Amino acid sequence: MGELMHKSLGFEINRLAKTMKHIFNQEIEEYQLTVPQYIVLKIIYDGLQKDIALTAADIADENCSDRPTITGIVQRLCKMGHVIKVSNPNDKRSSLLELNENIVKLIPEN
Repeated sequence: MGELMHKSLGFEINRLAKTMKHIFNQEIEEYQLTVPQYIVLKIIYDGLQKDIALTAADIADENCSDRPTITGIVQRLCKMGHVIKVSNPNDKRSSLLELNENIVKLIPEN
């Protein structure tokens, strides 16, 4: 069975994903960010580059994640000072998300 497992494309893809996540974790470790937090920051950044202000719900939809998970990540990023909530003029129940200037420097363009 071990022989079959190592020849499985799914197994190899999973192993590659774990390796990439490990390497990426090492890259962002000094900034005290998790991979999901970085992904949320990158989605906000990409939106702002296109002059699109996003809500936590928008990020959840973009990332195919559930809203409570993204809300928790956004709250932690706000406490860290990386994300700033701004009143949404179109919907008072939600906030638009912006990035602190200092965190923008960490996010590559592509």
